Amino acid sequence: MTLVTGKSGRYRYYKCTTRQSKGNHACKSPNLPMEKLDELILAHLTERILAPERLHVLIAELRKRTQAAKDSESQTIKALERQLKGTEERLARLYDAIETGTIDLDETLKKRVQSLKAAKESALIELAGARRHYHMPAARILPSNIEAFSKAIRKRLQDGRPEFAKRYLQVLVDEIVINGNEAAIRGSYDRLALAVQKTKEGNLDQVPSFIGVWRARKDSNLLPPGS
Repeated sequence: MTLVTGKSGRYRYYKCTTRQSKGNHACKSPNLPMEKLDELILAHLTERILAPERLHVLIAELRKRTQAAKDSESQTIKALERQLKGTEERLARLYDAIETGTIDLDETLKKRVQSLKAAKESALIELAGARRHYHMPAARILPSNIEAFSKAIRKRLQDGRPEFAKRYLQVLVDEIVINGNEAAIRGSYDRLALAVQKTKEGNLDQVPSFIGVWRARKDSNLLPPGS
């Protein structure tokens, strides 16, 4: 949706972009008053998603996803190690054959050696990156950190400072999809975790930036992607 104005700018609405570009006949979605929709989204985010009990569920889900990612990265590292070992063994056999005179070092063989050396270098670089990412420490978030963040962020979002609320909505919410009377809010597990971490460090005003996905539906439940 896009923001449009009416009555010489006195009123502001969210309007379907298809309807805006192709005409009212192209979309049945009505215009939505900006202020009312913003208030509804902010109230839902504050009262449901940022409530302590919901945040505990989200952080628990993030921990499970992080562990699953670690397991996947471990398998990737093992596969890269096998690939590197196989490439090194093929190179070693070629070098042995050349040294013993079993095969002649012609142009075709030179290209094969260069290809294997390039494959080895590529595997080494990819393996180094995978190992570095695997050993990156995860943020340690305690229940007390979650409680503190929930209390602080909800108070700040309700204190009447629209610029603060807007900044955090822009960070925590990636997309709002309107479908009839239902609004789906999509955002980030990782951003929530980083925001909690900032509160732990006493720096709530520093807006975090990160990536990931959660989803809120009209029943106020946050669901993982694909659910």
